[in-house]
Amino acid sequence: MVTAVAELGTVPETVGRSRVRWALLAADLLVPFAVFARQIGVWTLRPLAATEMMRGDWTTYIAAPNFLRTAPLLTFPLGRVPGYISPPGISLAMADANPLLTPLYRLGNALSPDHPIQFVGWQLLASYVLAYVASTRFIETGAVRLRSQTLDIGDRAVARLLAAALLIMPMFSMRWIHVSLTNQWIVIAALYLALFRRRYTPADVGWRVGLMLLAPVVQPYFVPMVAMTMVPYVIGGLRRAAWRTLFVSGATVVGVFAVAALFGFIGDGFSAESRDYGSFPADVTTMFSPRGYGRWLPDLPHHPKNTEGLGFVGLGVLALIVVAIAVVARRRLPRRIPGAAWSVLAACGALAVFATWPRIRVFGWTILDVSRSPLALNAIGHVFRVNGRFIWPAIWLTALAAGAVVLAWRDHWRNAIVVALVTVQFVDTKPEHITSLPTVVYDQSHQVLAEERANGATSVQLQPPWVAYQCYAGYDLKYDAVAPFILAAAALRMPVNSGYPARPALDAKRQICQIGAERFNFGVFDPHVVYIRSIMAPDLIGLKCRTMTDLLRACRSTRGQ
Repeated sequence: MVTAVAELGTVPETVGRSRVRWALLAADLLVPFAVFARQIGVWTLRPLAATEMMRGDWTTYIAAPNFLRTAPLLTFPLGRVPGYISPPGISLAMADANPLLTPLYRLGNALSPDHPIQFVGWQLLASYVLAYVASTRFIETGAVRLRSQTLDIGDRAVARLLAAALLIMPMFSMRWIHVSLTNQWIVIAALYLALFRRRYTPADVGWRVGLMLLAPVVQPYFVPMVAMTMVPYVIGGLRRAAWRTLFVSGATVVGVFAVAALFGFIGDGFSAESRDYGSFPADVTTMFSPRGYGRWLPDLPHHPKNTEGLGFVGLGVLALIVVAIAVVARRRLPRRIPGAAWSVLAACGALAVFATWPRIRVFGWTILDVSRSPLALNAIGHVFRVNGRFIWPAIWLTALAAGAVVLAWRDHWRNAIVVALVTVQFVDTKPEHITSLPTVVYDQSHQVLAEERANGATSVQLQPPWVAYQCYAGYDLKYDAVAPFILAAAALRMPVNSGYPARPALDAKRQICQIGAERFNFGVFDPHVVYIRSIMAPDLIGLKCRTMTDLLRACRSTRGQ
């Protein structure tokens, strides 16, 4: 394999070299697909596999778009589904389902009117392809800048090997359960612009504005990451043309809030603030702590909730970083690292510090706690409570820069070393091996609800209701237990009063957790509602119940029968 990579650089400018270029283009699609197949599984690409994928955070990502079956064509915010957490309903954004895909969801629902659909697998595959392409572009461009000459085809093949290794960094690959957070190509693109597109041309400015406007739609946590990488660029713009820079920056900020409101990320009866800030920071040693994702390195001590700040890059990438440091230390590069990189490094460093805030831990031990002081940054932390994620730009910058340095390194051992590092990365890191789940609970729920709908039922209520952050059903019911019947209700076009919003739903708290629950507790039962109760809940006068699943019963009002 090493010989083959080396020989690519000697291919003559003939038809053979053209074929190699086509091979590299094919690699840009096939390599991330192969990594995706290893890490996630090709079976997740089946749109009708929705009922087999109801696990963890995927439950709400899959359920919410299926309620578009009964949603008006035009809504505000865009992608609003009145039938999920009803009333008052919720936007796809607040269910962490990408609202940009609303037309695709509607098409899928139209083609599969009676069976739920999902595009989680395709979203993950897209994030793998985009992260791979962005990483390759960054590594190649960085190497060209450091080497001061163009790359040959052999170099480009090496760049793709390095990019493939980055795709299986656990920091990136383990985010599969939170689909929108796998779109870390946005962070890579922001770093690319910050380092390699520093001119103040309309095109460079336009790329930055576009990326800022896209970030909140994909995942609001990317907004501060992208914005911080642009701070040095904005400062430079203020020195060149202050008023123009202020106008563009101000318009971009307004645009970010407008886009966020248009798609339902802010407003619409939801609180921007949440609880638990300080519970999910990154450990200072996060890059080196496998947390069970490595085969050869031992797990280091860590706090249980530091998982959201997971930054382990894999043994192969750690070795890549060490090699890059050695290359730089021995001054084996034609050019020095540009000064602009230090300003970007400072921005990423500031994000990394916030990622460890307000309780700084090393190997799980708290060495500094400022949570009760003004330094805690509560105003920001309560909005971005899972602040450990802000470690990502610093880690991506480190890994990508290491790849660029090694690619720019002129040494006959380089290819062999890269192949060895990539091999170690693939062997050491553990894939997720996601398997399909049994559909028994969904099938049982669908059968019972379909029968009740045939008997005049028009909506479904879990009582007591289950609305994340606001009220929970009690009886030790977890959301995974109620999610299948919610999905079945969506397929049957029956509104449901429960669900998992991404933020505290203030309107839902008032209408569902308070008014709706009080009506039920006072015995005001609607004959057109199917009331879902835990099997441990006591029988109530006025309700006739039947078993639906091992944990739930379906009940109807006996009044008027």
